[in-house]
Amino acid sequence: MKKIISVISLKGGTGKTTIAVNVASSLKVELLDCDPQGSAREWNACSVRNMPVVPGWEQRVSKLEGVFIIDGPPTLGIAATSIIKVSDLILIPCTPSGLDIASTGQLLNLIGDKSEVWLIPSKVDMRTSVGKQIVEALEEFNIPVTESIGQRSAHISAFSESRSISEYATRSKANTDILHLVKRIKSWLKK
Repeated sequence: MKKIISVISLKGGTGKTTIAVNVASSLKVELLDCDPQGSAREWNACSVRNMPVVPGWEQRVSKLEGVFIIDGPPTLGIAATSIIKVSDLILIPCTPSGLDIASTGQLLNLIGDKSEVWLIPSKVDMRTSVGKQIVEALEEFNIPVTESIGQRSAHISAFSESRSISEYATRSKANTDILHLVKRIKSWLKK
């Protein structure tokens, strides 16, 4: 069985790499770092393969077996289009910003009905009205919206120590946020 789960966004700062690294680590699967910034490789908290999107990339990916997480680039271009083509599930993190919501709409137009898509409220505090408003705004896209991934300092500390959040702070809210998403992904993988 081969399943490719991509975490992509058309802008930086959405928590894309944080989600990709921690989900890959929790699922114990390999992460394909397709982001030219290479943040996932720097994090080094899970098995990461540098895999820039270059000619022949889609053929290389088609030969892989197993479950893979892709950390995509934070821009629209050939790389994002190629990643969309090979993805079975696309996770789109979105912060409570008008710019993020607009770029999420652009990305959804690009994806069309090529893959299953989930929207992830990212870097939010669900106790606030802004946290609730981002969920409402994302629900207007009529795409599944997952539980939120909060803005947590534990993620920054885990990165600094090159560890996943499950290794760094097992009982933290940051890890609980990731585990909710991982549980949902595991259910999807069983389909």
